[in-house]
Amino acid sequence: MEMVRHTLQTLGPKVLASRMVRDYVEHYYAPAAHSWRKTIGVADDGTEFGGARELAAYRRRAAAAWPQIEITDVDSAGLPDTPLLGSKLTLTAIVQLAGLQPDEVTVQAVLGRVDTGDVLLDPTTVDMAHTGTDGVSHIFSTTTPLPLAGSVGYTVRVLPRHPMLADGNELGLVTLAGADQPAADSRCSAARTCVALVVCQNGGSEARR
Repeated sequence: MEMVRHTLQTLGPKVLASRMVRDYVEHYYAPAAHSWRKTIGVADDGTEFGGARELAAYRRRAAAAWPQIEITDVDSAGLPDTPLLGSKLTLTAIVQLAGLQPDEVTVQAVLGRVDTGDVLLDPTTVDMAHTGTDGVSHIFSTTTPLPLAGSVGYTVRVLPRHPMLADGNELGLVTLAGADQPAADSRCSAARTCVALVVCQNGGSEARR
């Protein structure tokens, strides 16, 4: 009986119907209702369905620009001669946005374990901040600790961004560093060209390819 009482005391608050309903409301129903109100709302100029029209216009511009979006250079800095778990990696990417604005895209560093085919496995993403322009190109950078030990790879990708998109993957558009053509599906963003290195916990040698 002591075990039963302990179970009810510790697990009871976590399996209450009220808690489950609250989670659904806060994480799903309320955001969906907010998105719906933005979609059918009146724009500043009085146009009905202003949010929907704005999103449709962005989708057309993104689709037209995406074939010309290109990551022309990725530079890394900050790592010691022997990369260690937690070592800070600074990545800087130069991106041609083909007429889109920096706040209309998300540029991310993608890091994960890398297999023998230079495919990233279970990658994590880190958003890169817009730090300036270089003529017609835009500069994005980030500094992040290496999250794993062993064979680790990284690359850079560009995704669409708009306040009314549920996620950057929604439009199925992505551009990857080193890819000959923009990918048609952002799910393949972690399976393209990457830089690989060996990250040690206590010491060892670096290997790049």
